[in-house]
Amino acid sequence: MQEVAFTALVHGVYVVTTRVGEKINGMTAAWVSQVSAKPLLVMVSIASPRYSHTLIKESGIFAVNVLTQDQAELGKRFGFKSGRKIDKFAGLEYLTAATGAPILPQAYAY
Repeated sequence: MQEVAFTALVHGVYVVTTRVGEKINGMTAAWVSQVSAKPLLVMVSIASPRYSHTLIKESGIFAVNVLTQDQAELGKRFGFKSGRKIDKFAGLEYLTAATGAPILPQAYAY
């Protein structure tokens, strides 16, 4: 029965992005889940020491960018270094959502 349960789980790679004023950041996340359909709500779990956590807590906004299987390099760009030390968006094109959160135009969905 465990095998059936594990094959039914949906896994993906996501880039969670946020902004406070001119400070923008993103981080790779594997734990994103839909919480409700009406209203449509999602949740992410981000450890409190993470820079993204600090920015999300201050701004109250974030976006979830859904990556495809062939976007591993994009996922790595946001996954191995802290945004406190480097600008993960340097040289990368992005859009701004209605909330102000950065959106990666090359992402499958957001």
